[in-house]
Amino acid sequence: MFTFLVIFLVSLILSTVITLVINGAWRDEQTDYSNQISNFTYNCKEIYKEIDENMKNDEKLQDIVSRDTIRFKVFIVDKQVKVLFSPENNCIKQFDINKILNQQSKSNFDKNNISYYDIKSLVEDIYVVVSDVLYKGDISFSTLFPLGILIFVDLFLLLTYGKVKYINSLSKGLVEISKWNLNYRVEVKGRDELSILGKNINYMTEELMNLKEKEKEIEKNKNRLIVSVSHDLRTPFTSIIGYIKLIKENYKEKDDISKYIDIIDNKSSRLEELINDLFEYTKLTS
Repeated sequence: MFTFLVIFLVSLILSTVITLVINGAWRDEQTDYSNQISNFTYNCKEIYKEIDENMKNDEKLQDIVSRDTIRFKVFIVDKQVKVLFSPENNCIKQFDINKILNQQSKSNFDKNNISYYDIKSLVEDIYVVVSDVLYKGDISFSTLFPLGILIFVDLFLLLTYGKVKYINSLSKGLVEISKWNLNYRVEVKGRDELSILGKNINYMTEELMNLKEKEKEIEKNKNRLIVSVSHDLRTPFTSIIGYIKLIKENYKEKDDISKYIDIIDNKSSRLEELINDLFEYTKLTS
């Protein structure tokens, strides 16, 4: 039904939005950067160690700073914080180390991602700067998906509660009507398919009531006709019996017999006509 399809789509959209909002709120409250910082610090130590071992090999140093550009960015700068070695396609020519350290101490951990730096002096007037981006975490898919399903089901049940209740009301109405309680009418609510169904149920009940009234009227007419026909049949039948008794008990002359027989014949014909009419009516009403 169109109504339930609309409710399904609305529930799906709302559950998706609510799940994303919950995920964002959880991320804001629950993200712990300590694990990311710990991993970053460990990797920095490995980078510092490798650079320290190759300080006199410029080619090797360039290879080191260009290696981990997907996650880390490594820069080697001098005392004037001029960039000596940097990842390929890098446009940074100079670092303000003091500014970086000052900004990092005031980092806004409410942002979705944070630039994080680690700076170390390996030899006199030479510094290594390693940068990384810390990301806010999300609820895992194994938790987020069931949560979204639960929210969707709750919303769908909530939005369809009224419709399901109305369907139950229509069902109870049909049960009452099936018991030939034709005075019962279902409540018509709304302007959707279910309200049309309710109107059709009431229309059907009204038609059944009219049909029942017609059947009662036909039955009454039939009973009246039977009474009338019975009376009409009794008259010629009684006459026939009476004249037969006259022939038996008061027989005198042949002329009297002929007269009585003619009367009996007329009454018999009339009786036959009435019986034929009754048969015809029975055929029409059966």
